[in-house]
Amino acid sequence: NEYVYDEKDFFFNCFPVKFTVRIRIELSDKGLSHKITLINQSDKMMPISIATHTTINAPFVDGAVQEDIRLKVPAVEHILFNKSKWLPTGKRAKLTDYDKKYINGTCPVLRDICNDMYSGGTLELDGKPFYGVYATDVATGKKVCYEVDDTMKFWIMWNDHGDKGYFCPEPMSWNIDAPNLSGAPEITGYTELAPGESKTVKERIFTMA
Repeated sequence: NEYVYDEKDFFFNCFPVKFTVRIRIELSDKGLSHKITLINQSDKMMPISIATHTTINAPFVDGAVQEDIRLKVPAVEHILFNKSKWLPTGKRAKLTDYDKKYINGTCPVLRDICNDMYSGGTLELDGKPFYGVYATDVATGKKVCYEVDDTMKFWIMWNDHGDKGYFCPEPMSWNIDAPNLSGAPEITGYTELAPGESKTVKERIFTMA
């Protein structure tokens, strides 16, 4: 699919920067792949942020129960929020025992997860480095794995109180409200595309027995 944003768009007066987005979704024996390409077709620098609001069924194994699902997330630092506005304060905190359950793979998807946001690192999967998150049904050992490329520097976890039959591991290329945060782009994730420049991000969801 392709979306062209130009003068014909209703919002162009608010953001007068021409661009094209191309999205390719492919299902194969390697899983579900997702490829996103942004192309700056203007004569201006274009701020870009890529985020995916991914939703996964819980349980994801036939005959299983949600109580048996555990999340593993490469959390490095906890991004702190002003919870009255749900915007980052610009501060980070060391991981607590609550947060470390994501690291050690013991975080249950049934607990109330409300916008737990982290800077991301790398996990290990099947003895190899893995850049992403995965969930395990501990009763069967089956996994749903969500691999992203290293453009995605942050993760937000959410499950709408944990009683809706799904959970959402959401990768992001920059911190929420990054253009208004202080700090170097290496910290906030803030990124721009030069005129004529493009950026491609790839993701893949697959299963393991």
